[in-house]
Amino acid sequence: MKKYSHPCPYSELCTNKEKEPNLTHEPHRAKQCPSKSSCQKLHDPVHRAQYRHPDYPDFLIPCQDGSSCRNKKSDHRIKYSHGEQGEVVRDKIHETPHRSLAKAQPEYQESETHHERNNDSSTVRRFGPDCRNQDDNDHCSKYSHSGENRVKHARSSSPERIACRHGSDCRDKNDRQHRSKFSHPDESESSPSSNSARITCRHGSGCRDKNDRQHCSKFSHPDEDRNQGHRGSNQDKTSCRHGNKCFDKDPQHRSKYSHPDKK
Repeated sequence: MKKYSHPCPYSELCTNKEKEPNLTHEPHRAKQCPSKSSCQKLHDPVHRAQYRHPDYPDFLIPCQDGSSCRNKKSDHRIKYSHGEQGEVVRDKIHETPHRSLAKAQPEYQESETHHERNNDSSTVRRFGPDCRNQDDNDHCSKYSHSGENRVKHARSSSPERIACRHGSDCRDKNDRQHRSKFSHPDESESSPSSNSARITCRHGSGCRDKNDRQHCSKFSHPDEDRNQGHRGSNQDKTSCRHGNKCFDKDPQHRSKYSHPDKK
């Protein structure tokens, strides 16, 4: 009659060695995870085989359903593996003292990279849109969040722009060159003015409704940029204290302060 032995998930730290005659307890040469018990990769069998975590076994137990398992609960995922390469890493770690870590590291990195690319298998995060780690790429590669598409769209709307320090009070929001470099909190409200989301008005520059905001939110006009600059020249500027008696013709001064038209 053949006898079989299996590695104990707790390795040499197991406290029930005498009660487990069919389990082996070889020393597990692995580093302590910097995140310890609060680690976000407890469900990753490769990471678990590479690093130790307090109060958790060194290895995940293979799930009987394997990769076809539909149980996405956190308690299940941090206890069972589902066809990942954690066993390969474990075997390489136990190979020899001087070769184990050197050979296991590339295996771990390659498997982890593959896991990060596979977004379809990400586990639903229980904190949802309130999760504090939504900006962590490594975290988001393993967990999905409700509403994350909306967040991604918001991020991609201004990928190469810097948040304007003046915020919604900025006086240059109507300046296209300024908007191309800086983003503003309330720019979504003025987004209907963009030509990409509107239909070209059939009346063109001769339209009589160019001053109607509701009309302009649906239709674009060839000369609206010039009109916007004219409208915004006085609306978004501070009145010059010298009024129509101002003799300062400096463009920078004129861009910041409005002056009543001389009669």
